[in-house]
Amino acid sequence: MEFLRRVQTAILCLFVFANIQAQLPLIRNFSVIDYSGGNQNWDIAATEDHAMLFANNNGLLTFNGEHWSLHPIANYTNIRTVCYDADLQRVYAGASNEFGYYQNDAASHNLQYVSLSSKAGNHDFGEIWNIVREGKRVFFIAKKHVFIYEKETIKTLTINDWIETSAMINGRLMLAGKQHIYQLKNDKISILPHTEALGGAKVRVILPFGKGFLLGTTTDGLFLYDGEKVAPYDMDITPYLKQNQIYCGAMSERYLAFGTVKSGIVVKDIKTGAVVYANTQTGLQNNTVLSMQFDHASNLWLGLDNGVSYMLLEAPYSHLISSYNNIGTGYASLVAGRHLYLGTNQGLYAIPYPVDPSPKPEHPYEIKGIAGQVWGLYRIGNQIYCCADDGLFLVSGGSTRKVSSVGSWKVIALEHHPGYALVSSYQGLSLWKITAGGMQFLRHLAQTSFATSNIFEAEDGTIWVGHWQKGVFHFALSADMTRVVGTERYGKGRGLILDANNIVSKIGKQIYISSVDGIYRYDSAARKISYDKAMSGLFNTFDAPLRLVETANHDIWALKRDYVGLARRKRGGGFLVDSVSYKNIANRLQIDLGGIAFTPDNHTILNGRDGFFLVRNDNMHHNHGGRLFISSITATNETVNHELYNSLIHRESQELEVPHSLNSLSIDYAAPEYQDAKAVSYSCLMEGFDETWSTPSTAATKEYTKLAPGRYVLRIKSFNHISGSQQTTSITIIVRPAWYQTWWAWLIYLLVGALCTWQFIKFIQRRASRAAEERRQREVMQLTTEKLDTELKHKSGQLADTTMNLVRKNDMLLKLDEQMDKLAQNLQEGGTSGELTRTINQIKRDIKLNMSEDDNWTKFEENFNMVYNDFTKKLLERYPELKKNDLRLCMFLKMGLSSKEMAALLNTSVRSMETARYRLRKKLKVETGDSLTAKLQSIN
Repeated sequence: MEFLRRVQTAILCLFVFANIQAQLPLIRNFSVIDYSGGNQNWDIAATEDHAMLFANNNGLLTFNGEHWSLHPIANYTNIRTVCYDADLQRVYAGASNEFGYYQNDAASHNLQYVSLSSKAGNHDFGEIWNIVREGKRVFFIAKKHVFIYEKETIKTLTINDWIETSAMINGRLMLAGKQHIYQLKNDKISILPHTEALGGAKVRVILPFGKGFLLGTTTDGLFLYDGEKVAPYDMDITPYLKQNQIYCGAMSERYLAFGTVKSGIVVKDIKTGAVVYANTQTGLQNNTVLSMQFDHASNLWLGLDNGVSYMLLEAPYSHLISSYNNIGTGYASLVAGRHLYLGTNQGLYAIPYPVDPSPKPEHPYEIKGIAGQVWGLYRIGNQIYCCADDGLFLVSGGSTRKVSSVGSWKVIALEHHPGYALVSSYQGLSLWKITAGGMQFLRHLAQTSFATSNIFEAEDGTIWVGHWQKGVFHFALSADMTRVVGTERYGKGRGLILDANNIVSKIGKQIYISSVDGIYRYDSAARKISYDKAMSGLFNTFDAPLRLVETANHDIWALKRDYVGLARRKRGGGFLVDSVSYKNIANRLQIDLGGIAFTPDNHTILNGRDGFFLVRNDNMHHNHGGRLFISSITATNETVNHELYNSLIHRESQELEVPHSLNSLSIDYAAPEYQDAKAVSYSCLMEGFDETWSTPSTAATKEYTKLAPGRYVLRIKSFNHISGSQQTTSITIIVRPAWYQTWWAWLIYLLVGALCTWQFIKFIQRRASRAAEERRQREVMQLTTEKLDTELKHKSGQLADTTMNLVRKNDMLLKLDEQMDKLAQNLQEGGTSGELTRTINQIKRDIKLNMSEDDNWTKFEENFNMVYNDFTKKLLERYPELKKNDLRLCMFLKMGLSSKEMAALLNTSVRSMETARYRLRKKLKVETGDSLTAKLQSIN
């Protein structure tokens, strides 16, 4: 009890007496458009790999720094609470009449939801508002019920009150009802003794504190339960909490935070007592905070009524002025008394110093008389001078007096000429005398047309000037201070590699010149500049000159575009350089012109493109982010993408089989780092597909299209630009062959091939059979033809017979004629000779007329050509000189008739026929010894 009182007293002393510079931590806002989910986020948790989990209106919302993902719950109601179990790698979730857990399914490689609410007897228990774990037990807490999940069974406890909030405190479940504070002990709910002092206040937050806990009420402030009783616990933020209604709270080793309904959040630094407010006026996107959770880096996640925000409490820098009070691009700053002066491109402003923490950030007020661009702020004695585009001004509190109408860059008091100052203006260098009421112009220095703010007085009283184009100049003032003497110029060919891009700096008593290839130092004894290898290697960054600035602790800031480094002096000598902690703001600074300033509490004010950053000089915190892991693999072959793999955490020895139909893949991966959207770059190599690593890129997605069947190993490298850490991970992807490329498909091909071969053989056989059949048919046809030929020959025989018959007929008629002659003779002897003779002559004429051969020959020729395929036509084509009698003789010879038979047919003598045959041989050109009949037979 005494210990708690001491702790409480110490903290209260910090809260009351600490005078800490107010800060406005950087905030990253994520809108509904960014994460494509519901607007409200009721609870927050994190995995061991630093992936974030949100209880969103539309389901379980996850974020790994690169990709958002949404997973609805079984009954598609609002998820109110989430809890991560690292031992089982489960995400427990509670919704309306539903609770269970999400877990990666080994078979599908996807995040699957398993409902547990069916194991509870009561299915109308309303919303599950909180889930807590203790050992292997999980408690799902509704408004009137507590469900205890252990060993796959559910035990239900009922309370006769309305549970507003709950928490696991030192191994005991605490329940804040409308009437009492309850505790769960031995699976029984009982009233916590000595909590009557709450007086019915609505408790929204229970946080562990020492041996007891803090109770945050909606409108009655904070109460402390010390293990024996409850008592009000007043803090400097209590009025704010009472006025704006506490809704949620969170605590880390260093911070105590509360979210409100009306005005964002307040964070208390337990170690220093510093207070930080965040609301819509300081960069928060919404003032109603429903949930909050500190992450591994002690930065704060906020679940809002509309969106999600991330507050970088542990970043070594913060905004000095909120975006709500934007005053332009920062160029100069100066702490003077109780004022902090800020020069921008819009004018000169001031705010009280130190800046008191307030829910409504201090709005800088404009210093009248100075309008437009401010280049620098300088203190000379007790006087403050503002160099601006409109001239040189003396600043006193909230008023100004113009000293010169010529635009000015810088003012330096000359240590070797006390009471005098050099002013670098648009017209060059001029000498001024310092007076009690300001400065008095004396003269322009001849031969100094150096319009620059890069000017320093060296330890020996000489002047160094760096011009952004003309080089570096080194000179002294004459004894009467009327002119410059001994001017030396350094540039290309004279100690430096270029005339342009050289910056002069003074560290301690030493003059340095930073160039594109490193840092040079001036050797006053040798009167020359030489390359300083040690200083160049200290920051080890080239291609552009560094602006070096020494702090009050003799540390060295080094700045250029996209680079900010701080070299801290070590006690034993040397430096320790930190160029990692400030990478997140390196590309947000304005470092080309103006100057930086320092505060009494060891902070540096850096000029930003949209204001100023307040940076801790003593920071050495390096956040290494979360482990690199593959979050999802999606097939993109189909119109609707098909998710093949989904994981919230890093998995070892991963292997994924992919169907050939889904062989175009989109792979998402992440190494969680939330300080900046482009903090991590990635490179990929698909073994079996890529030949080299891909170019590093901040894109956290890689696509491969139409992967051939085979085994691939995808390797991924990440580089954290904030922490400098590098990681690797891999996954084996097996693209299965298409169905037509599998062994059973090849077996089918073999069987089909065998079947086709068999069918081909059968086809050949059928074809051979058809060919045999055709041959048989041809043989039949041949036989038929031969038969026809035989018949034709038979017909020829018949024709010959007919011819012979004709011969016999003629023979008969001749005989008849002879008989008639005899008859006539007889009749002459017995009858009237004239009449008989006439009659018989008439008979003879008729017989001869009937024996006329023209018609018979015509018919004979027609029949002959039908039998012998137009023999006479073919014969005449070859021998057109043949006569009609020649043709008749050829036909008879074709028929194989003898000379005697032909003589009878032609009614001539055999000798005449021989003569005719001889003449025919001549016409047909038949050689002696050759057969005339054979010649005619050869004509088809």
